[in-house]
Amino acid sequence: MTKAEILIEALPYLRTFHKKRMVIKVGGSVLDEEALMHNIIQDIVLLSFVGISVVLVHGGGKHISKLMTLLGRENTFIEGLRVTDAATMEITQMALSGHVNKTLVSQIEREGGHAVGISGQDASFLSAKKLQREGIDYGAVGEISSVDPSLLNTLIKESIIPVISPLASSEDNKQALNVNADTVALKIATAIQAEKLIFITDVQGIYKHFTTKQGFISKLSPQ
Repeated sequence: MTKAEILIEALPYLRTFHKKRMVIKVGGSVLDEEALMHNIIQDIVLLSFVGISVVLVHGGGKHISKLMTLLGRENTFIEGLRVTDAATMEITQMALSGHVNKTLVSQIEREGGHAVGISGQDASFLSAKKLQREGIDYGAVGEISSVDPSLLNTLIKESIIPVISPLASSEDNKQALNVNADTVALKIATAIQAEKLIFITDVQGIYKHFTTKQGFISKLSPQ
C-alpha cells in the first residue's frame, strides 16, 4: 500500500515531466559520498525509465587537487579559480574525463541505465574562449561561448544518458579549456531547452554574503 501511495503521489509529476528534459549537476564533496551518490544514480536511472531525458554534468575539483598532490604538483588558485598550465590541464583531463566521468557512467550502467561519458571537446559541442581578467592569467581556463546541442540531442533521442565533464574546446580547436561545471550545466540546459535544472551540492544555497553565510536567498527573479 505504501508503494502504491508513493506512485499515486508521483503520478502528476511523472505526467508533467514525461518526455521533458532535465539537466542535473553534481559536484563538491557530494561526489565522494558513496551512499548518497548511489541514491542519486538510482534516481537518475528511474527518471530515465519513466520517460524523462536526463543529462548529468559533473564537477570534480577535489579529485583534480588530489591527483595533483599525488603527482607532486602544487594546487594554485586565484580568486577561487584554479590556475591551469599545460601540465595541470593534462591532470585535469585525467581526473575529470578519465576517473570521475567513467566512474559515474559505470554506476549508471550497474543500475540498469544506459550512459555515455563525454566532455565538451567531443564533437566540439562546447566552445569556449580563454578567461580574461585584468592582470590575471589563469592559463587554460575558459568561459563558454557557444553550445552545439546536436550530439546531446542524438544521445537523448536514443534514450542514452549523457554524462558530461566540464572541458571545452577553444574557439580555434587548438586547446582544451577547463570550464566551471555550474556554468556548463546552465549553458547546456538553455541549449537543449531543459524543463528543469538541478544543482546537487554540499552548499546550502545562495547568500548575499557567502563568506559569512549572511542573507540566505531562497528565491531568485530572472534579473
